[in-house]
This record gives sequence, C-alpha cells and structure tokens, in this order.
Amino acid sequence: MPGQFPKGLNEIYLGHYDLVINLSCRELPEQVDVPLRRWSIQDPIRQAQSVYTHVAENIETQVRELIEEIRHLRAGWHVAKPRPGQPIELPLAPPLPLYADRERAAISPYR
Repeated sequence: MPGQFPKGLNEIYLGHYDLVINLSCRELPEQVDVPLRRWSIQDPIRQAQSVYTHVAENIETQVRELIEEIRHLRAGWHVAKPRPGQPIELPLAPPLPLYADRERAAISPYR
C-alpha cells in the first residue's frame, strides 16, 4: 500500500483499540495497556508466492476464529477453543423473540 509504513506503538493512540494483536513473534518494546494477543505468523518477506498465500490464509483463519470468539462472548456463550482440525461445537442459541411488527423487532435485545 503506497504511503504506508510500520509504526511504533508510541506513534499511535491505543486507547481507541479494544485489542492489539502481535504478529511479529517478538516481545513488544513498549508496555501495552490494552489486551494483547500473540499470533505466531511466519514472515513471508523475500519468499515464494506460495508462502505469501499460506501466510495470508493463516491470518484469515486466525481473524475468522477471533470474530467467532467475539460473537460468542457478546452472546454470553463460553466456547472452548477446539484443537486444530476439530470442528467447533456450539451450544444452541437462545430462541429469538418473534414480533409481528417491525417497531418492536427494532428494539429487540437480540439485535
């Protein structure tokens, strides 16, 4: 992306973020005052296109898993993280209320 460059954590205000994800596999040089996750992501620099593709797919998988985790937390579910290769087993969601009119549906606590 033209005009983009790596930035140190001291160059951005972390108060706007709910979570920081460290992809570098290295310790961060600064203290982070928001929740921090470390993902072990291979650096594909100067490697074959297939490595870039694999790394991109790995990041996409991690992001999808994080999205699912956040959705479950917001819904009040606790889901144990499965081992690699195992499907995620989800508890049944609470039934959604059925409303006959759109106005009541707009204020549903499940939206």
